[in-house]
Amino acid sequence: MVAVFVVLLWGAVTLLSWLFRLVLRRPPANQSSRFPQIAIGIIGGVSLGGWIGGELRMYGFELAAERAQPVVAAVEKYVEVNGQPPKELTELVPDYLSHMPQKLPPLEIVTDEGKLAEYGDNSWALTALVSRAMMNWDRFIYVPDGKYPGNGFGGTLERVGGWVYVHE
Repeated sequence: MVAVFVVLLWGAVTLLSWLFRLVLRRPPANQSSRFPQIAIGIIGGVSLGGWIGGELRMYGFELAAERAQPVVAAVEKYVEVNGQPPKELTELVPDYLSHMPQKLPPLEIVTDEGKLAEYGDNSWALTALVSRAMMNWDRFIYVPDGKYPGNGFGGTLERVGGWVYVHE
């Protein structure tokens, strides 16, 4: 995965240097405006930045899915011992987890039967609201059976390990 980002970064630097040369080039004598060059530079930079930002964001969620594995295992162990999931993730510490893993989105466990209907035949689910902007309700979701619909949860789904990222 690191190699992919090195290639992306190299491509971004190459494209940006090309755009800067285009923008900074002297206009021909018969052309007094640099507006087209500046516009191309701005549009290209914003597009490239948005694309790279999205790729880096999803890479962060791949890491979060890996870091959350101890939480998933602790909930499964809790269910095995107690016959039902915990009402709050804090109930897992210290008997099932020594501490909550760092660098995770704000995870919540869903156990309410009314809310669980959205998550299939699962007795629990982990979810986090991970919005990117003011009017955005993206979510990061884990269900124990790993059965996610092609579309659902109010948006399009992208698999991230055993989790899904919901693009609202």
